[in-house]
Amino acid sequence: MPDYTMKNFYNQRKYEDAVEYASDATVRESFSEWDYVFLSMCVYRLERYSDFLDLYKEFHNKFPASDKLNDNMGWSLYYTHIKTFDFETGNRDRFLRHIQDRGRFSVFDASSIQ
Repeated sequence: MPDYTMKNFYNQRKYEDAVEYASDATVRESFSEWDYVFLSMCVYRLERYSDFLDLYKEFHNKFPASDKLNDNMGWSLYYTHIKTFDFETGNRDRFLRHIQDRGRFSVFDASSIQ
């Protein structure tokens, strides 16, 4: 089997192949920071934002000092939770707890949403 890297998958626009290749946790054990970056960009290009957030948590646990995925993490939170939330009738506290649990840090203050 050829030596595939996440960068090659991304550059060749083989996003589904990248996700399939990386679906095995043992494969991801040897991932570098950049392997995660390219895999996450593949997942993001597929508009699998919820999967991106799960990958972000795994990435952050392995590379806690890195901020390479923060921008896409913010947009993934937006597409999965904020854009579809009904601020008129939705449960604001539950929404904010969910957002805080998904991200590395909280950018939301419950008192700021009326």
